Amino acid sequence: MTTKPFRNLLALAALLTLLPSATVHADTTSPTSDQSSTNKDAREHTGTITIVDAAERTVKVDKFLLNKTFNLAADCSFAVGLDKPATLDQLKPSMEVVVRYEESDGVFIATRISQRWYTQVGYVKTATPANHEIVLDRVGTARKFKVNDSTRLTIHNDKARLSDYKTGQKVTITYTKQDDLWLAHKVEDTSERFVGTVEAIDAEANTMKVKNLLTTKKFNLGDGCKIVFNNDTSGKLRNVRLGEKVTVNYEDMKGVLVAGRIELATDRAPATDNTGP
Repeated sequence: MTTKPFRNLLALAALLTLLPSATVHADTTSPTSDQSSTNKDAREHTGTITIVDAAERTVKVDKFLLNKTFNLAADCSFAVGLDKPATLDQLKPSMEVVVRYEESDGVFIATRISQRWYTQVGYVKTATPANHEIVLDRVGTARKFKVNDSTRLTIHNDKARLSDYKTGQKVTITYTKQDDLWLAHKVEDTSERFVGTVEAIDAEANTMKVKNLLTTKKFNLGDGCKIVFNNDTSGKLRNVRLGEKVTVNYEDMKGVLVAGRIELATDRAPATDNTGP
């Protein structure tokens, strides 16, 4: 006589045999050979070019103890600056590059070589059109960048000239390095600007309210905010007076206005006392 529990087990076994086989294999399917090859062989090497041999179509790139000589694939592509298409003859020794490559039995085959670029955010110390350079101050360290005719200069998303950049202005510079040359490809001030008169100052909260006609805006002063008197960036919040006209460069961070530069339209000098906010 068949018991009820045994009949239940038989029913469960029959049900399992009816389930689609895909369910069993869904989590155990291995990647295809093409996928495995791509994941295994796609690599990158960052370093400085030491030798370019156009005749042999090889490029040697040094990075401390990880030095590699790359054979150039027939369809290897090149880029300089900010991913601008280039040719092999534009790659030079001392240029920092990123090499995308594959390896076959210890042979390195480059499929793309592009010049490495960087970004830095800081405050303008000087901008000198005659010398084609801009000096950025970041945490007390000055760094000089060269500009040329192809450098993209923008302020508030509008095209600018090098002479338009003011002391203490917060900018983002995108640049490349080669030897001692730091070449700026983009100099951008993406902040917004508001001009008005100072209506209120809260030194404890480090905020300022500025009014223009019927519009009043509250600004939180960022840690690196520059308060500028006649190109002197040593100003403090206590130097600002109610009713003074100011130009505020700021960023709108989800409705919170963060000031990066406040310039006073006045010819008086800032206080020499550096105590307090």
